[in-house]
Amino acid sequence: MICWCDCGCRNTWSETGTSSHESDCAMEDSTTNTRFERILRMLHEVRRQGLTCFGSNQHRFRLNRCLSESAISKFEVKHRVRLPEDYREFLLRVGNGGAGPYYGLLPLEKWADAMMEDHPDYLARPSPLRPDMPADIRWEETLQCPWEELFQGTLALSHHGCAYYALLVVTGSFRGRVVYINLDCCGAPYFVLDEDFVSWYERWLDELLWGYDMTWFGFGLPGREEDMVATVRRGRETERMHAEAMYTLIRISKLRPDTIHVVRESLTHADPKVR
Repeated sequence: MICWCDCGCRNTWSETGTSSHESDCAMEDSTTNTRFERILRMLHEVRRQGLTCFGSNQHRFRLNRCLSESAISKFEVKHRVRLPEDYREFLLRVGNGGAGPYYGLLPLEKWADAMMEDHPDYLARPSPLRPDMPADIRWEETLQCPWEELFQGTLALSHHGCAYYALLVVTGSFRGRVVYINLDCCGAPYFVLDEDFVSWYERWLDELLWGYDMTWFGFGLPGREEDMVATVRRGRETERMHAEAMYTLIRISKLRPDTIHVVRESLTHADPKVR
């Protein structure tokens, strides 16, 4: 079978869904190879099943052509940064935008899509965003910086519609993390709980194939139904983790009876965020 992507490579597929790359999208490192081959197999399966999700009519689960090492290096030199390694390898070996959460991954050349301007040293400045920001105080006040500096050190990964974006922290304490933001600074930034970009991307494909409601993908704990129940039942988890587990459970269309019991018990929890 021929690969579905639009990268221009001659990827051929065996009956098991593994690929043989004959272009710049070739994968050399064995560890990276295994992880990225899994991503490509899952994308193939999503297309085979004819699945859809919010925004998929825009990208149709197709990847753009990979970037060359020279193109990535040129970008890094220009902006005086080193991209997080997993994201860098994804651009080099999987694709430069296309299939992805919400309206799809933005290509690297649209890194400033959320900021509307290509500032000279914007990516090299440390990002001030952090996970513990209060939802009821202006971001500029919390971070002690003007609006123009709120999103420095980050690049736009995907557009969620209206003023909502997923950003990747490139410089700063939370380098490598994916954070959801609203350009109007409503609520608080939400740092997804996946440890890096590729984990976030894999989770998107996993949850698609598991049948989760993808409308608010990325919110809640990563994992299956049984993982969420275990988190709640351990009891020693923080209220935040309890709430995150519940957020994931409400995106599962059909819960087991024992899970429904756990959900009902949580409705009487003292913390309103859990309820």
